[in-house]
Amino acid sequence: PKEGKPGEHRLIVRYAVGEAAPAAELKRVVAEHSQRLAGRPGVVGAQALPNVGMTVVRLETQDAQEQLLEQLDGDTAVEVAVPDTWLSTFAQGEAQAGAGAA
Repeated sequence: PKEGKPGEHRLIVRYAVGEAAPAAELKRVVAEHSQRLAGRPGVVGAQALPNVGMTVVRLETQDAQEQLLEQLDGDTAVEVAVPDTWLSTFAQGEAQAGAGAA
């Protein structure tokens, strides 16, 4: 669906920090970028995951998700940004399994 409840649309953002970077540096980079992402239009929240160098970003709409993906594509601090499709894939599988059991 194009629209849903705010926060249903998510991105996973991984930062271009060298694997040999000290943990304190990784934590600082992730915290700074997560805070910036949280202030962007259409963003409902941004959860920093400093141990893995990532942020999970929750967005209001799929349009906001697509727009942020385009913006992050040109950001040299971002190694990769991808939609988090695991939840929707899992939910669809559960719905289909439930329908088959009826």
